[in-house]
Amino acid sequence: MADQLADIKAKGSLVCGVLGTSKPFSFPNPQTREIQGYDVDFCSAVAKSLGVKLEIKPISVAARIPELTQKRIDVIAAMFEEEHAEAVAAALFFCDPLNSYTTGQMLGVDGGWAAGYGRNF
Repeated sequence: MADQLADIKAKGSLVCGVLGTSKPFSFPNPQTREIQGYDVDFCSAVAKSLGVKLEIKPISVAARIPELTQKRIDVIAAMFEEEHAEAVAAALFFCDPLNSYTTGQMLGVDGGWAAGYGRNF
């Protein structure tokens, strides 16, 4: 398995998949039409800590896991409902929740790169 972290650093950007339709997590700014919100802020902090540029890619609910496993995005910053946790865990590796939101925000990463667990972003 290739080293995802090294690949991200080599290409100089982190591609972060967000839904783009759910305030306050990710939604379009009415003036600029750029996606903003908590998920974007989270991805921005990860990209900054890695020293790479951030690329936000809007994705649909159904496309979250396929986009990640097919390597079209590097990370997912989007909601996963608790009732789907078993299916999601079977497809991906998740680190523990990284914040205090009661929704249990998690950073989904394909393979073994536990992107936030035990690290300060």
